[in-house]
Amino acid sequence: MPPGSEGVQPRAASFSGNLIVGDWFSDALCLFPYAWSADRGFIELPPAGPELAFGSGSVSPDGTVWIDRPSDGALLWREDLGLYEFEDVLEARGVRLSSLRTNYISNISPDGTAIIGLSDDRPHAGSGVDRAWLITNFAIPTDCPPDTDLNGTLDAFDFLAFLDRFAEGDLRADLDGDGELTGADLVAFQAAFDAGC
Repeated sequence: MPPGSEGVQPRAASFSGNLIVGDWFSDALCLFPYAWSADRGFIELPPAGPELAFGSGSVSPDGTVWIDRPSDGALLWREDLGLYEFEDVLEARGVRLSSLRTNYISNISPDGTAIIGLSDDRPHAGSGVDRAWLITNFAIPTDCPPDTDLNGTLDAFDFLAFLDRFAEGDLRADLDGDGELTGADLVAFQAAFDAGC
């Protein structure tokens, strides 16, 4: 258990059983998402913004952990990719859940390609207007570092997103893996972008 935790609640496990996700709560009863792997043990997930995460309730076969925030949308995290707003990933693929916030990921299919969830209607948020949704044919590209927005194609948006990460000191821009952001990472990104995925 993480230091200072009062309890841990597992919520889902990968098909192999090697990865478990859930939430842990502090002595102040604040909830935080976590992952646990057979190889690494407890994995502290990165901060999910100013609002505390509700917890991680689903996991995909590729190790993607799905995180819910109470009123600010769902997140996805994978160790090699970092943290993403699920809604941003969908929009990069041209998918928009009209007038909805992706608040809760309810379940993931065994192959990771179908996702069901529950959202609220933006104009009536907090008034109990809920909507269920289903997304199919979902997959996160693997082994394609220049695909910054995870939509399966390389375009100018990936280039701009990488430059933003680099400027902000985000270590996801450390493509040469030396722990620092230098000109070598820019060169590595350009080479990977030119090579395609």
